[in-house]
Amino acid sequence: MQLTNYFVAAGLNSIGISSSGGLGRALAQWVVSGHEPMDMWSVDMQRFSPHAGNPQFLLERVSEAVETHYMMPYPQKEFNTGRGLRWAAVTAKPVMPPTHPSSPQSSILTIL
Repeated sequence: MQLTNYFVAAGLNSIGISSSGGLGRALAQWVVSGHEPMDMWSVDMQRFSPHAGNPQFLLERVSEAVETHYMMPYPQKEFNTGRGLRWAAVTAKPVMPPTHPSSPQSSILTIL
């Protein structure tokens, strides 16, 4: 569901503290002018898939995200939570690519 004239500035994790002044200014300009003052895609809620509203998914993902927040950001590191929620349209089943060597339990689903 999309609401008209409803603005959210949340979920920025630790970057929210350092970005709060700029985000507050951009959000105020957006509310007053009716359009985004700059590219806001990186903080736009519309970038999430519908499954991100699933309470069970959120509980599992938030728990995993918090425990990995201060870990070294390895290339191609993927979350383990949420597997099987998105399916490839062509195969109608999860597509699991080869696992990255540095993350033995890592896998992602391919979306067309």
